[in-house]
Amino acid sequence: MDHEGEGSVYTEVYDNVADGVVSIEVYDDTTRPSSGSGFLIDGNYIVTNEHVVDAGDTVYVRYVGTDWREVSVAGTDVYSDLAVIDVENTPDASDPLTWVNSRPAIGTRVVAIGNPFGLSGSVSEGIVSGVDRTLRGANNFSIAAGIQTDAAVNPGNSGGPLVDLDGNVVGVINSGGGDNVGFAISAQLAQRVIPALIEDGSYDHPYMGVGLSNVSPVIAEANDLEQASGVYINSVRSDGPSDGVLEGSTGTARVDGVEVGTGGDVVRRSTTHRPRPGKTWRRISPWRRAPATRFRSRSSGTAADRRSRLRSGRGPNRGNTQLSARNR
Repeated sequence: MDHEGEGSVYTEVYDNVADGVVSIEVYDDTTRPSSGSGFLIDGNYIVTNEHVVDAGDTVYVRYVGTDWREVSVAGTDVYSDLAVIDVENTPDASDPLTWVNSRPAIGTRVVAIGNPFGLSGSVSEGIVSGVDRTLRGANNFSIAAGIQTDAAVNPGNSGGPLVDLDGNVVGVINSGGGDNVGFAISAQLAQRVIPALIEDGSYDHPYMGVGLSNVSPVIAEANDLEQASGVYINSVRSDGPSDGVLEGSTGTARVDGVEVGTGGDVVRRSTTHRPRPGKTWRRISPWRRAPATRFRSRSSGTAADRRSRLRSGRGPNRGNTQLSARNR
């Protein structure tokens, strides 16, 4: 039992991590600054959310015990809600944070450190409440493999680290409202996206060109499926990678008062093969179509293309792609 004045295990985590966490303020020409959080990684880069730096044109960061300093954004990815800030002359006391080696188990104790409501260096604690969460974003896009936590997460925490008791980052905080249900982008996804943002300023997501839904009981009943599992193909984009390979809905049916699509393919298994850098193949096993089919997965285009699709409601794999909630 901790004695008064001696702190706790969370004090130790904070002491080990806090110097690598930054407060972020972003300015535009019309509104008060938008605030968020971020954290230092190897190579003098700061990780944060895309929706944090997208709030304006001028970005400032502040380490513990330092003044604000203007920085530049090295790369952003709207579909994973991740961004990288290029920084110079980091304080000697600010050590980069490290990522976890594997997905955390449900029940793992975690700590959120950040800048909620502009209160820099704030700490909250909780557990990993769930994994493989789909984080909903604008235009019905989503981020896969999200981490759920009951640690208090509020506006301003976005972009900050969710760490385990060893101080390793399990996720990049993405959204939450202080109601014991917060979310973070998984370390596994972040480690795929961030190197590309540093190297190229953008990340090319595999692109199937389909609209998807999880197979619910009503979809299963409408399509005479024996079990409610897999994903249902609602639509296939013309001239996309799946055109002529997968089939979308050909009709509708009403089940228990809910109208759902019928006649589309149901995919229950998908594997990925990368024969060489820059080339990705997916082997899929759609129900009602045999044998299994292989097709080339295209990238989602340049950063400008992705932003254009976001604004217009178009983009990769609508309903099952990567984008973020916009809570800062």
